[in-house]
Amino acid sequence: KSLFGNRAFMTLNLSMMAMIVAVTVLNKSVLYYFKYFLGDDNAGQSALAWMGLISGVAVPVWMLLQRRIGTRSLWFLAAGLCIVGLTLFATIGIAEARSMQIFLVAMQAAIVGLHFVFWAMLPNTIEFGERTTGLRIEGAVFGLASLLQRVAIAIATALLGLGFGASGFVSNVTQSAGTLAGMRWTIALVPLAFLTLSCALMLLNPLGKGAHARIVRDLRGEADEPQR
Repeated sequence: KSLFGNRAFMTLNLSMMAMIVAVTVLNKSVLYYFKYFLGDDNAGQSALAWMGLISGVAVPVWMLLQRRIGTRSLWFLAAGLCIVGLTLFATIGIAEARSMQIFLVAMQAAIVGLHFVFWAMLPNTIEFGERTTGLRIEGAVFGLASLLQRVAIAIATALLGLGFGASGFVSNVTQSAGTLAGMRWTIALVPLAFLTLSCALMLLNPLGKGAHARIVRDLRGEADEPQR
């Protein structure tokens, strides 16, 4: 009950769920796109490998940016980059394997920023809840967050299946132009909608720049010290 009364925890995790839905739909679409749109399965496997590689490279960059603009603001930057990328994808389409690989690697670099923000902010919700309710809950925070991630993945999988099914997709056959168009809109618009939702939810999160430090000082009885 105290977790559900923790505004920082709830808004962060709802933002995370929206983000996970968006990212899962995009990631699960990679091999479909290379197979049915581009006719190049091997390029799809290479794209996934490069996406994994960029994930490790991008983390230090996001850490540096966090120090400059704050953790919550980093969410809006990373999500904004994803939204711009998906808007371009929806508008112009991508008909060449190398271009799609570059697009996916760039998207993954931005997505890493979203994951980084979530895991950086999640521990801070513990102190927020402690100050709000007087109870310090740690284990349940991470346990519930993991559960909500799995729920979001299930939602994304269902939405992808529904979107492709509504488009007339049939596995392992040549898709019609109408089916491909419907699939492309699913790949673009579902992540766009949920990333936008994640930003709206993050706006409601109270852990802006410097907020956690002030909460910690309050808990230590040092609220009268100058704010850093």
